[in-house]
Amino acid sequence: MRRSLKLIPLLVTFMAGPVLAQRGFGMLSRALELERSKRYEEAAREYGRILEINITNLPAMLGLERVLTPLGRLDELVPVLDSALVREPLNRQIRTAKLRTWGNLSRLDSLRAAAREWIRIDPGSPEPYRQWSFALTRAGRVAEALAVLERGYGELETPRLAAEIAHVNVILGRWEEAAQAWILAAGGSSRMTAPAVLNLARAPVDRRRGVLDVLQATERKSPARILAAQLLVAWNKPVEAWAVLDNALPEDRSEASAVLRQFLQRAKLIRTKDGARVRGFAYERLAGIARGPQAERARLDAAREFAAAGDRKSAERMLEKIAHDPEVRRQDQVGAISTLIDVMARSGRAEEAEKRFREWSERLTAGDRNELRRTVAWAWIRKAELDRAENLLAGDSTIEGFAVRAWLALFRGHLAVAGGLFRQAGPFAGTREEATRRTEMVALIQNVPADTLNELGRGLLYLAQGDSSRAIERLLEAAERVRTGAGRGEILLLAGKISAPSGKDERTEEILKHAIDADSAGPAAPRAALELARHLVTRGKLAEAAPLLESLILNYPQSAVLPQARRLLQRARGMVPKS
Repeated sequence: MRRSLKLIPLLVTFMAGPVLAQRGFGMLSRALELERSKRYEEAAREYGRILEINITNLPAMLGLERVLTPLGRLDELVPVLDSALVREPLNRQIRTAKLRTWGNLSRLDSLRAAAREWIRIDPGSPEPYRQWSFALTRAGRVAEALAVLERGYGELETPRLAAEIAHVNVILGRWEEAAQAWILAAGGSSRMTAPAVLNLARAPVDRRRGVLDVLQATERKSPARILAAQLLVAWNKPVEAWAVLDNALPEDRSEASAVLRQFLQRAKLIRTKDGARVRGFAYERLAGIARGPQAERARLDAAREFAAAGDRKSAERMLEKIAHDPEVRRQDQVGAISTLIDVMARSGRAEEAEKRFREWSERLTAGDRNELRRTVAWAWIRKAELDRAENLLAGDSTIEGFAVRAWLALFRGHLAVAGGLFRQAGPFAGTREEATRRTEMVALIQNVPADTLNELGRGLLYLAQGDSSRAIERLLEAAERVRTGAGRGEILLLAGKISAPSGKDERTEEILKHAIDADSAGPAAPRAALELARHLVTRGKLAEAAPLLESLILNYPQSAVLPQARRLLQRARGMVPKS
């Protein structure tokens, strides 16, 4: 019986634990609600009650710190923290709160004493020095914060405070010293590269070379060299960055792979040909390190980047390796073959592209086969080899195939045939831009009173080849053959649009004026007037553009271009800024 009675207090304590915990949770919720309502006085009392129950309740202690600050009574927190530290002297969060409190109260002597007490009871920890320096930095005593960190670094003989030393040096504008500190923080590992880049990338332009000199005055394979490469990418210098990184990659394959992927992640932000070329080099190196599917994927990525950079030779070198490697997965081989043919075709090597297409056609899916067939056909079109393009399209019965055949008919000047094929292709073949272009051509054909017009076809073919000068000449000849009516106005409008970017302002204006006069009552006239007004506004001839637009608005009130004309007139009058 006596033994059972002894168990009663223990049982009561055990049962009271959850009850007290539940009560504490409810009190904390009320305190937080009072704090959110900015009822700081009441919240302080509620947090105080929680701490009376449990002096080391950290959420209540931090809440009390928050509400006492706007009340101007932060000094009341000190005895609470002291009592909590009697219970848990090594609690880092409570120690940190005490240093922060003294710092916020600008009681620097007390801050120093609290920090030294923490160092005394936990001598091997960098945390007292770190939090002491944070408190000093918040108080605006940055130079003293740096001295504290350097003292801690020296006493502990560890690089664990080097990152903080770097951050404080950056605040002080000591960029070279910050770079040196990051070298120490890396400690032979590249894991500190990301935070170091974020820290050092803010260096002013005139201080960057000094930062790089410090980082590159290290061993060739050091993490500091990798950091230098990453910084150069952040500073939009991809070519120089790759030259540094290529010589600094770690010998360990997994580490080198991680460094390359990190580099590529940052280099993706550079949208220039140099950026694409450098990504190609990085993916090529990654392919040499990786194994199996990962290696082939890296080669494909390298090929795409080289192609985007205009380095067709390097792109093909990557793709050839995949296409002829019997150990490569069929899916990757097909992707490589498709990309290789596409690269050849777009670079103007139509004969090579067709040869490869015919060699590997059976290994491609039906969709890839038809898409590449059209790509190679366009390569022949750009060489004015229309028969070869048509022969290649013989096996393509898709709507996209009809669209390309329509262009072939148009380039030959067979307007009626082209119009029928364009209608068969419909509005959904290819991209939205391609569909829009076809719609424009159908509108042009419908307005030309002829089934055949060789000059128009030849002009459009020159345009497809990128020869705008010859295209304009042939279009003007075509317009002369049509002589009057909407068709002539449409052709002249097209010639004027092509001429506008050439810089030959007088000729462009002359062509567009002829387009307006060719069919002044037809739909081409207001569109030509708007195009001429745009050209005048672009050239700063606002005084000429404004009356032209006013006339357009008055004379063509039903035209679809009226909203655009009104906006341009506002701009010409100076009512809206040029954008």
